Amino acid sequence: MFNRAGRVYDRPLSVSRLSSIGTLLLLAACDQILNLQPRDDEPRDAPGGDALDASDLVCHGTGLLEVCLAPPTIGTLTLAGNVDTTVGNGCIAVPQPGGLELCVRHAETIEINDGIRVTGSRPLVLVATRTITITSMLDVSSTNLGRVGAGAADDCVSGDDGANGTSNAAGGAGGSFAFQGGGGGTTSSVSGGAPGPELLLVTAIGGCPGGRGGTAGAGTNARGGAGGGAVYLIASSRIVVTATGSINASGAGGQGGAAVNHGAGGGGAGGLIGLDAPMVEIVGTATARGGGGGGGGGTGAGENGGDVTGPFGPVRGGAAPSGGSFGGDGCGRGIGGQPGPTTNRGAGGGGGGCGFIRIYGERVISGTTNPLPTPALP
Repeated sequence: MFNRAGRVYDRPLSVSRLSSIGTLLLLAACDQILNLQPRDDEPRDAPGGDALDASDLVCHGTGLLEVCLAPPTIGTLTLAGNVDTTVGNGCIAVPQPGGLELCVRHAETIEINDGIRVTGSRPLVLVATRTITITSMLDVSSTNLGRVGAGAADDCVSGDDGANGTSNAAGGAGGSFAFQGGGGGTTSSVSGGAPGPELLLVTAIGGCPGGRGGTAGAGTNARGGAGGGAVYLIASSRIVVTATGSINASGAGGQGGAAVNHGAGGGGAGGLIGLDAPMVEIVGTATARGGGGGGGGGTGAGENGGDVTGPFGPVRGGAAPSGGSFGGDGCGRGIGGQPGPTTNRGAGGGGGGCGFIRIYGERVISGTTNPLPTPALP
C-alpha cells in the first residue's frame, strides 16, 4: 500500500532502491521525472556530482503523502477560475509510484476566495507552509455533461457494462471506490452490469467510472458517469473550510438510455478529499458522493442521472419513459449506490458509490461531510 512513507523532493536525486518500509516519491522542479530512494536515507548527490543539502528541504504531511520542498517563493497563492492540471497552471509535476502523476502547488499561505473548478489528468495537491483557507468553492467533481474532475480514475476496476440485447438492453453498474456502486438494472432477457469491489486508498486518485448501458440492437452505448476527482491539501499550521467554503469531489451521473429500449449508464463514484494539518476545521461542507444512474430507454430516451450539488439529500437516478426503468440513486452517508430496477425494456444504470474524505490531524467539524471522514490511517 502507498502509505505515509511516501516522500517527495524538489530536486533531482541519484538512483537508489525502494525502501522496505514504504514507497518513496520524488519531486523535481519543472516537470522532471525522478528516481527512487529509501525513506530512511538522506538525499545523496545531484547530477553532476554537486552535493544536495537536505537541510534546504522541509517535509510536510503525515498521511497518505509527505512532500519535501525547498522554502516557497510565493507568499500568498490565491486560486480562482478554471484550472487544468494537465497543461501546467503553475503545476510542479510529481511522479507517483503506482499512481497518477500529481500537480503540486506550493506557497506560504493558500487562499480560495472566488471559486475554482479543477479538471485535468493529474490530481491537485496544495502545500502551504502556514495555512490553507477556503471561503468559496473548490470543485474537482465530474458532471453528466462531460466535465471530468482532476485525477479521476479511468483504468480502475470499474462497474461492468450492461448487456446488449436484440429488443431490450440492461443498465451499467455504478462505479465503486470507498463504497460499492449499485448494480445495473436487468431486463427479462439480459443482465445488468455488476459493480466493482470497494477499494483501498493506496494512491492519491479519484473515483472509478460507471459502466456503459447496453444497446437494443444497433445503437450507441450510453456512457457511464466519470468518477469524482482528487484533491489533497497539506498545511503546516491549519486548514480551514469556512461557513461559505466547500470542497466537492463527487462523481457524475450516468447517461440515460436512448430510445427505443436501450440501457443506461451507471453513475460515477465519488473521488478523494485529503486534508492534512495539525488542525483541520470544517465549518462549511466537504462532499465526495456518487452520481445517479441514468434512466433506461423505453418509448423515448431516459434522463441522465443526477449530479451531486451538495452534501444533503439523495442523488437521484434519472427518470425513465414508458417501459424503461429509472436509474439507481447515488450513495449517501453509509449507503452505497443503489441498483437500477428490473424492466422488460431499457434498464436503468446503478448509482455511484461514495469516495473518500481523509483527515490527518486534529479536527473540528461543525459543518457537514458526506461521506463521513475515515480514520487517520487506513
